[in-house]
Amino acid sequence: MPFDDRVASLIPSLRAWQEHLHQNPELSFEEVETTAYLEQILSAMPGVTVTRPTKTGLVASIRGEKPGVPAVLGVRGDIDALPIDEASGLPYASSRPGVMHACGHDGHTAMLLGLAALLSENRSRFTGEARLFFQHAEELPPGGAVEMVRAGAADGVDAMLGLHLGADDDHFQQVLQTHAGLGGDGADHGVAAPFLGRVRRARGRADRRSGPL
Repeated sequence: MPFDDRVASLIPSLRAWQEHLHQNPELSFEEVETTAYLEQILSAMPGVTVTRPTKTGLVASIRGEKPGVPAVLGVRGDIDALPIDEASGLPYASSRPGVMHACGHDGHTAMLLGLAALLSENRSRFTGEARLFFQHAEELPPGGAVEMVRAGAADGVDAMLGLHLGADDDHFQQVLQTHAGLGGDGADHGVAAPFLGRVRRARGRADRRSGPL
């Protein structure tokens, strides 16, 4: 299926973001440079409000301008890397010995940045709020999701979406999880589960509303 022209035009930026993140990985609860990099990019996008509910977690909020029911859709991605030596030989391989984006979080983060860019440009076309969670520390229990939820970052969210990249026969697959555990293996990722619990408590209200997009 061909990409929408605007999505296709974002591909160079997506690659640049992913390669920068891959080359500069940071471990769980240590994503200081990563979050600063994200904040710089997101703050330059019109209509995007950036907050830092935790030391290394970040939330980007984009409010639609179209009249309608003000529902809140959350989209979550993770930003931390793993304590692994990279031996890929890629030109943008990790510059930090013993630290690597080996679980696709650089891709997740780049995709969330791309979504933010698209939503920023199309605020007149949707209703409500899109709230993008750049979650730190997915790889290290109890995980950054706990901190973000306790800080109130997910308050008011009616539904939460997440995705995870995977490799199968050299072809990347995207697995979309709606009202699920939001980690690569669903319920096995307890460090993302706080988002699930927070959103489930709001589902009685969400089920009576139309979505923001």
